[in-house]
Amino acid sequence: MLLRHRNTAYHFAYDFAPNDGTDEPVVTVVDGHELDGQILVTNIRVNGRLRPVTVEVLALMEQAAAREELEQGRLELARSLRRQSLQPRKAPVSPRSK
Repeated sequence: MLLRHRNTAYHFAYDFAPNDGTDEPVVTVVDGHELDGQILVTNIRVNGRLRPVTVEVLALMEQAAAREELEQGRLELARSLRRQSLQPRKAPVSPRSK
């Protein structure tokens, strides 16, 4: 992902670790939406070089990644609902009288 902040370009990758019930659950909240899991930011490059970043910039990266993950979840839900609506429906079976 790319984050621009104060005339600096930050490139980074992220992983999403959903809660699996083995540890203390982590809920990431962004823009009022809850993401059931944790965002892990990796491979941070500042203007093309591996560099440490401030806590403020790291928080911005986590928010951007959480927004991306939420959007992916919305898209997956929409695809799933679309697939369900395109499946042929079976006609109800009426009991026959003998």
